[in-house]
Amino acid sequence: MPKITTKTSGGCAGKNCPAIWETDTPGLMAVQGMLAPAASLEAAGEMPADESVVFVPASLLSDWPR
Repeated sequence: MPKITTKTSGGCAGKNCPAIWETDTPGLMAVQGMLAPAASLEAAGEMPADESVVFVPASLLSDWPR
């Protein structure tokens, strides 16, 4: 299982807020956000049991270094 290493994007001065993280697996990032409730996942279709969807502010992604 990948391990989170470094915060790449996100604010809140160390508080528990939406963020993008690097992992120890090349090419794999982690996104921290609010879990989407099951009722809002219909359009996402069937998901594997070990996956979920999170909500993050759009600005978090637009600020992310590419």
